[in-house]
Amino acid sequence: MKFILQVMLLCLSTAVVAQTQISGTVADKNGQPVPGASIVLDTTTGTVTDFDGNFTLNTSQTPPFTITVSSVGLETKSVTVSSAAQALNITLGESSTELDEIVVSASRIAQRLFESPVTVEKFSTRDIQATPSADYFNGLANLKNVNVLEAGLVFSQLSLRGWTDIYNEGVVTLIDGMNNQMPVFGFGVGNIIGVHDIDVQSVEILPGAASALYGADAYKGIIFINSKNPFDHEGLDVTYRRGVTEQDAAGSNIFEDVAIRMAGKLSDKLAIKATFSHKWGSDWLAADYRHTENRNIIEGYSLNNPDYNAVNMEGEQALTSARWFGAIATNPLTPPALAPGLLQLNDLAPNYFDTTRTTGYNVVDLIGNNTFNTKGNFAIHYRPNENTEISVQSLIGTGKAPLYTGATVYNLNDVLIQQHKLQLKSGGLTAKFFLTHEDSGNTSIAQLDAINVANAQPGGILLGWGGNYLNTYLGGIAMSQGIPPAQALLGVMGQIQGHITGVYGQVLAGLRPASDLATLSISDLYGDTTPFHMAARAAANANMLMPGTAAFNQALEASRSNPLEIGTGSNVQDLSKIYNYEVDYDFGDIFDFGNVIVGGVFRSYELSTGGTLYTDYETPIEYQEIGGYVQLKTDLLEDKIVMTASARYDKQSVLDDGNFTPRLGFLVNLSENQNIRVTAQTGFRNPTNQDKFIGLNNGAFFILGNERNSIGRFDRTVNMVNGQPGRFTGNYIMDNSVNQLDNSAADLNFAKAEVVSSLELGYRYNTSDLTIDVSAYYNGYKDKIAGIYVYTPIIDADFPTVEAAMAGDNYFEFQVDSNLDNDYSTYGVSIETNKKLFTNLNANLVYEYNNLDFTPDPIVEANVSWNTPEHRVKAGLNYMLDDIINISANARYNSEYFYQSSFFNTDVPENTVFDAKLSIVMKNVNSILEIGGNNIGGDNYIGIPGAGLIGTVYYAALKMSL
Repeated sequence: MKFILQVMLLCLSTAVVAQTQISGTVADKNGQPVPGASIVLDTTTGTVTDFDGNFTLNTSQTPPFTITVSSVGLETKSVTVSSAAQALNITLGESSTELDEIVVSASRIAQRLFESPVTVEKFSTRDIQATPSADYFNGLANLKNVNVLEAGLVFSQLSLRGWTDIYNEGVVTLIDGMNNQMPVFGFGVGNIIGVHDIDVQSVEILPGAASALYGADAYKGIIFINSKNPFDHEGLDVTYRRGVTEQDAAGSNIFEDVAIRMAGKLSDKLAIKATFSHKWGSDWLAADYRHTENRNIIEGYSLNNPDYNAVNMEGEQALTSARWFGAIATNPLTPPALAPGLLQLNDLAPNYFDTTRTTGYNVVDLIGNNTFNTKGNFAIHYRPNENTEISVQSLIGTGKAPLYTGATVYNLNDVLIQQHKLQLKSGGLTAKFFLTHEDSGNTSIAQLDAINVANAQPGGILLGWGGNYLNTYLGGIAMSQGIPPAQALLGVMGQIQGHITGVYGQVLAGLRPASDLATLSISDLYGDTTPFHMAARAAANANMLMPGTAAFNQALEASRSNPLEIGTGSNVQDLSKIYNYEVDYDFGDIFDFGNVIVGGVFRSYELSTGGTLYTDYETPIEYQEIGGYVQLKTDLLEDKIVMTASARYDKQSVLDDGNFTPRLGFLVNLSENQNIRVTAQTGFRNPTNQDKFIGLNNGAFFILGNERNSIGRFDRTVNMVNGQPGRFTGNYIMDNSVNQLDNSAADLNFAKAEVVSSLELGYRYNTSDLTIDVSAYYNGYKDKIAGIYVYTPIIDADFPTVEAAMAGDNYFEFQVDSNLDNDYSTYGVSIETNKKLFTNLNANLVYEYNNLDFTPDPIVEANVSWNTPEHRVKAGLNYMLDDIINISANARYNSEYFYQSSFFNTDVPENTVFDAKLSIVMKNVNSILEIGGNNIGGDNYIGIPGAGLIGTVYYAALKMSL
């Protein structure tokens, strides 16, 4: 703490030194002023031009010295300043292409994108200004190798070359160098905590493995979002955006987005900034009421079937034949002497009664349809000299959004994520510490809310809903058989008993096969009983608490207010933290043999959910992670070949093994404007915190992590499928579970990292009016981490074998995160061309092909989640007229693909999306007016199966620089 205070005092002090002030104007070749141009003297001294292209730069250096002037889309020029009185009128011509832009992510050093040894996608300030998307984050979908999974109005995830769902592990997002993962989930939550486009300087994306430089979890790719430095971007900026969403299910709804950025230099050494944004509106309505079975969405299934289970309803519970026989045996109208015989009927015909699901509640009635996201970015930057910069930064994000995962919907409500960073840059040294702190706020689980509200109805689910259902169902059958109402129960059960025992006698006599008893059904006796089921459901539903009533609201509030537990509460309690320490040193040109960079990281995790989500029943879960890397970049054969080699080692204290990840890349310069690149590397993904430590009963099944100590802590008693209580320990589950498809012993294992070996080939061609970038990749995977669905039977005196326990529903379902034995591979090709058609008209075209080579285990039920179209096509046009009118348009096509996740599995139809925007620059008031639309004229399409369909967005925005 003393050290931090000393640094803060240092930041707030200033030194009195001699100053040189220079000023000038930057214009393009047509004489038009260039606002936002960057003027840089050294690594820490610089400024930007104002709206009229004017700039002033203060420095302690005395002339002569050289400044570098650059602007996106224009050439970079070095200008020698001979005296402070010199009038600087600088003209920038057009730059070659986007491949001339500078990136840092590929090798942790500044280099032209054209020279990077791996595929890099960059979204510059110019791209952010031009994107027709209402949100720059969704606009990243137009980059090659990138797909956006839209979960809602404020929550999206980026998919990089596949392997993702909304649970987006293996993709790392760094906001100004801070990993924005939520500690409780172990993956980033899109841009909920991040930077609004008013403060974004650039976005760089590395698709594919990047573990050799960036360590644990940079397995599928890494995203760098860089905000604007207050030394370089001063002033007051305001953005107001208002729009309307159009959706078939929800109609028209308004959304609004406001942001303000204030930044300035208090002196030549001290600069501050504060950015605030708030977006709110109605989310895309989740209104898919198709049937689901084992997480698969079924088309054309009748809603009148007794086991109907809607996609966007929560809380349906299966009442099996065994539970119906048990309910009849314990019915007050059933003489106790008959009860044992009725239970024996279930042993003879275990599937006699139709499985019936209770009626659930619509997701929208449980979590609402309003959404918001509020973000702040606050920073103090101090430059004690021209080679050093110290910064203190805080990122804060909160919001409300649905998270569709784990066979339910997490209602992220008032979740609050804070990140606080202290960073030092001096010469080649970069050292930083940052803290991530998470507060789950009022986050709840919709499935548990639905179950808890259903339990609050008179009589609860079994006696209230189930009793009314059973009495009405059997009463309807009795009436059809002419049985008096007073004798309905005993009369119908007498007929059923005669039916089952009659078939049983024929089986004993050898007249029928024994398998006939397993398939024997009530419909064999009475024919189609659907009308009786429909009447029974109507009677049972009348006992439920209706949405909008005081009783419903009271029960829902009680559920949300209590800690997560079946039957009582749904609130996820989480106050987790991650402490991160990193240091990197770039030796520059010290060594003759090449550029060397070394670095290391130490992270400390403190996970605290109070046992509501993880197995931290008594104390928080604490563990550490270390990592270190070295990279060498050197020129070979008189600069014809550039070699980049790196190696890294990482280790988590709760995992048995560490991971060594090397990378070797070659860039071969064929000419000044052509090169090819070859890179081979390995990457890895540690199990996420959920993969390791979760122990959650989501109302449908238990989700169980597979870290050794967490397995040892797990000990829970639940009601099994037959309604009887059963105690399950983690070790019992690991040793006694069976595969769902054939009841064979499940092969479950403790946590370890999944590993990828990657080979990438690429070609770039770069001229002043045409660029071509082609890349091909092959990835081989081992030890894929997946949620494996198993049944865990309880073997006891009543059910002495696995077969008996499964037949008697004496089991519970678990999803255990484990490593698959299957090896598999993915491969693909992407091609992008950018062409300047006319002076002010640019066009780009992208084609992507991605494929998976994977043979699933025929007896293992697991989520693989490739979730990637085989074919993608993207196209864009951008037209600028006299630096006043800008028209941009993008179109993208995705082919049909199969989507698989812990939420739902289904085919996603092909879709085409068209976006467009008109921007008008109003120089007299330093403002830009934008009018745009997304998915213009298109059908509603699936962003994530089970989430609300994505409709059309129309918006207008005013951006002001004051």
